[in-house]
Amino acid sequence: MFLAGQQGIATLVPAEPAVEAPTGRLMLRAFGVALVIVVAGYTLAETGDAVAAESGLGSSLVSFLLVGFATSLPEISSMVGAIRLRRY
Repeated sequence: MFLAGQQGIATLVPAEPAVEAPTGRLMLRAFGVALVIVVAGYTLAETGDAVAAESGLGSSLVSFLLVGFATSLPEISSMVGAIRLRRY
């Protein structure tokens, strides 16, 4: 059991029972997610090369912009979530 507070009032809430997933299913999901990450990385690299070739910009500049955008996505999603919850 744990305490959950709502507007300053703490109430006792029963804890949910733990659900155990089979190891094989977890390994399959992990492999699937890893495969998606590899394919997305390859696609991002190829897209960056194509944009650099078509635009005439250097591939280093395009790579810099794409990597900068991709690494900023977690922070952007955190900000959007905080704004939606009105937690400025």
